[in-house]
Amino acid sequence: MNNIRKLEPNLDQLRYEAEGQLAIARPPQPMKHTAEELLHEFQVYQIELEMQNETLRQAQAEIEDSRDRYIDLYDFAPVGYLTLSSDALISDMNLTGASLLGLNRARLMQYTFTNLIHADDREQWRQHFLTTAQQDGKQVCELKLQRSDGFFFPAQLNSQRQMHPNHTITFRISFTDISERKQAEQTQLELNEVSTALNVLLKRNTMNHFDAKQAIGQGIQQEVFPILHLLSKSLKDTQQISLLVELEESLNRLVSSFENANPISSHSARLTPVEVRSIAKTHHISPGKLSKTDLIKSIQAEEGNFMCFGTAFIGECDQEECAWREDCFDASKQGELS
Repeated sequence: MNNIRKLEPNLDQLRYEAEGQLAIARPPQPMKHTAEELLHEFQVYQIELEMQNETLRQAQAEIEDSRDRYIDLYDFAPVGYLTLSSDALISDMNLTGASLLGLNRARLMQYTFTNLIHADDREQWRQHFLTTAQQDGKQVCELKLQRSDGFFFPAQLNSQRQMHPNHTITFRISFTDISERKQAEQTQLELNEVSTALNVLLKRNTMNHFDAKQAIGQGIQQEVFPILHLLSKSLKDTQQISLLVELEESLNRLVSSFENANPISSHSARLTPVEVRSIAKTHHISPGKLSKTDLIKSIQAEEGNFMCFGTAFIGECDQEECAWREDCFDASKQGELS
């Protein structure tokens, strides 16, 4: 208690000195406004604050609405979107992307994207990833991605790097399932090959026997036409549909020629290597690196004929109905010269 009492004079002294300094630093100002005026100013200021708060609330609502629209556009876009770190770890993905992969989006976070790529395409992905990291602009590649059921689907990736102020880098990637496009390309390729082969058969009578012609005609009617009928229902591209119509017309003419054929076949002119390869494909023979001579002998064997191509002696051959007759003479002559 004695100590507290000793401090009291000191506290009073300090207060006195502080009031003195305040009086020197800020001399009292005469009041310029009445109480009513101050109240009015306060009320105006309060209304201004309320108006500012309302403006801020409206701006916040617009921001949230804009954010919601962006999220909807992002999540429900027709293509998959994802963001990768510099280590190719998934840091973000929209709902469409997760749906394409058949996986829960939350499970994909921090997952290594490379693990979703088919083993045969990982080197291609590595090159694509490095190129995207080193160059500005969009980089495109096609590879196979794995779904949750273990099946793979062909996808097109459009990738672009994103540089950040802290010198980190991320990758923004959009990807789409191109299965239908790949199927259409494969269908068109097959139709082109079949069309080429059948047009060659139509132009050049390659069958040596009347019975074989009849069998081919029946095979086209029983096996090829049903396939073409199914294709006609699935094709949407006008160019492919036009090609299919042309193919059906060629097949109809071919079948008619087989049905009206005489037992004795007409002679065939020389065939180009491309035409020989096309004929080989109709017999399910892979041309590979086979020479024209070996390829024709393979076709002869497949047709049940003698593998006598290139053995004509001094321009003479008793197989007058052979489709390879002129080519055989040429091959034999080259053999004699060599």
